[in-house]
Amino acid sequence: MKVNELKMFEESKYSDIGMNELIVYTTFKLSKEKGTITREELVLGAFKLFPKKFSLKGHDNWPDSAVIDKRWLDCRHKEYLSGTNTEGLSILPKGIELVQLTEKKLKISSNQNKYRKDNRTRSGKISTIMQNSDGYKKFLKNNNIDEINEFDLREILHCTMDSTQEILNQSYIELSQHLKASNENEMLVFLENIKKKYISLFISNKNNQYTGGMLKKLNK
Repeated sequence: MKVNELKMFEESKYSDIGMNELIVYTTFKLSKEKGTITREELVLGAFKLFPKKFSLKGHDNWPDSAVIDKRWLDCRHKEYLSGTNTEGLSILPKGIELVQLTEKKLKISSNQNKYRKDNRTRSGKISTIMQNSDGYKKFLKNNNIDEINEFDLREILHCTMDSTQEILNQSYIELSQHLKASNENEMLVFLENIKKKYISLFISNKNNQYTGGMLKKLNK
């Protein structure tokens, strides 16, 4: 759906709903067809759908991009969304679950079964990509993660040897969610184990924390 196709909600329907929920809902609406949206589309979309929540203070006809940026970054931190300003934003399986709850609060009808089916289908495709990776095939052959090297890990996450810690972490989060959604428990355990093996790639030496990024290939 394009921004100009969105229809504004009455304020009474969303006044008591949190900004994060509305941001995730907006991302979902705009990304249904193409998978990812731009940060600019999110700013305009959130303002068009929920103007009283996202208008600039004292200027009701303008969106407050600073507030919207803060909200989507928080949603990314909470693993509802994935993305960056440059590569675009997309919704994760955990975000789909939040959308379903938000639609109930907005009192709009939705096809919950279709959401679940679409989510499982997409997650299944992404799980298959991992299943066909050289690193995972190597593990299946020997049933031993000791032979899995850093290059194998990065390939499984569809990252290069130059990908940053931020990108690695977000790619791991995305892939983990998709494996859970498609009930690929054995693959999930494998992924968790190779992360433990190469934990230094994921944890900052400064504060042992990280922020999210986005794996563009997994969002296609």
